[in-house]
Amino acid sequence: MNTIRIITTQNVELEYELASLGTRIGGYIIDMCIQGGLTILFYIIIDIFNKTLGFEYLDDNDWIMMIFLLPYLLVSFYSLICESVLNGQTVGKLLLKTRVVKLDGSQPTFGAYLLRWLVGIIDFGLCSGVVALITFLSNKNGQRLGDIAAGTTVISIKPRVTVEEVTAPNIPMNYLPIYPEVKQLSDRDMAIINDVIHTSAKQDNEQAVAALAEKLKQTLSISSSLSDKAFIQTIVRDYYYYTAE
Repeated sequence: MNTIRIITTQNVELEYELASLGTRIGGYIIDMCIQGGLTILFYIIIDIFNKTLGFEYLDDNDWIMMIFLLPYLLVSFYSLICESVLNGQTVGKLLLKTRVVKLDGSQPTFGAYLLRWLVGIIDFGLCSGVVALITFLSNKNGQRLGDIAAGTTVISIKPRVTVEEVTAPNIPMNYLPIYPEVKQLSDRDMAIINDVIHTSAKQDNEQAVAALAEKLKQTLSISSSLSDKAFIQTIVRDYYYYTAE
């Protein structure tokens, strides 16, 4: 299993599993099938409109251009549109649980998706994807040329912990929260915290726990004499206490 370490914007180091070659090819095939289906659907719609309404004003050359140009544009911009709208995912990536991310931990911008898409013309347009395959196999970060240009890669977002591990902790009826500041946190923040907790526990990574505790103290303006692990556990319990109200 190939992994990559990314420093998030919260200055916390997380380790992600890179999407495997098979998974990326599978997602690509799914997307190609969808694009092919969209093209066929477009042809059918055009044919129906032509037979129903009659486009007599179109001469043969205009009709040929319309038939080939519009579906081509629709299919060509498919991945760019999907990744921009679906937060780094196409339908294939969504189904196979992968996502495009930036190596520097920042949120990919439209510019990054655009650059990745433009260079993808070389990746997949030359020799039917051989360029992308060779680049991927020779790159430790699982990048094709488009990823290298945009500073991105594709990771697996399949759950790496069990259902029991991500379930909210049992909170006693008489529990009294310590840090009301946790109300500032979002569900996304809590997902990152849970990921760090469980990943660091499995890897015995005390530095990640210490970094997370320090970041939480700075973000929430909290001082605590608890150990880093106990402090984070308290933050988690308090968060679930307040969100359950």
